Amino acid sequence: MRKLFSPLPPLFMLLLVCAAAHAQPARPPERSARCREAAMRYVHPSPDKKHLTVEQEDEYEYRGMKTYLAVCGDSDDEFTRRIRKAVAGYEAAARPPQTCDARRAELRKALFVREHYSEERARQNLEAARKFLHDCGDESEAFDRYLSGWVTKYEKAVREFEEKRRGEQPAAKGPAKEQ
Repeated sequence: MRKLFSPLPPLFMLLLVCAAAHAQPARPPERSARCREAAMRYVHPSPDKKHLTVEQEDEYEYRGMKTYLAVCGDSDDEFTRRIRKAVAGYEAAARPPQTCDARRAELRKALFVREHYSEERARQNLEAARKFLHDCGDESEAFDRYLSGWVTKYEKAVREFEEKRRGEQPAAKGPAKEQ
């Protein structure tokens, strides 16, 4: 008796499709290839280590990492995060510490003075805090962590106030006193 259906042709077709799919290399996204090429080109030790001092070698690596970040700074992979952290550490070490310490003391004095506090003065303090955090922010300093939280909360409060104002809702007032 003759079989009406043989499992061999579909099995053979399945094997052929799998082999064809395996033969085609998976193409990485263009951005990933660009970043991989930039990493190989820019992030490496100096080829002339014998004639460079340690400081010159560090400067060479820093310039390469900055160039990599210019090409792929918008990536959010582990390698790019490590490069960002290394560049930030190099820049923090290059800053003169006395200047940041002096600016920190001046800012602390300006922020904690309660005389004649106005909306304009609050804006000036906010801008001074932003500039200080951009130039000298250091997460190991307690004051800088406090300042970062303060700036975030202040900006959030301003956004909420502006949203209420646009929605023509009355601005929130303090808690009512019970008598």
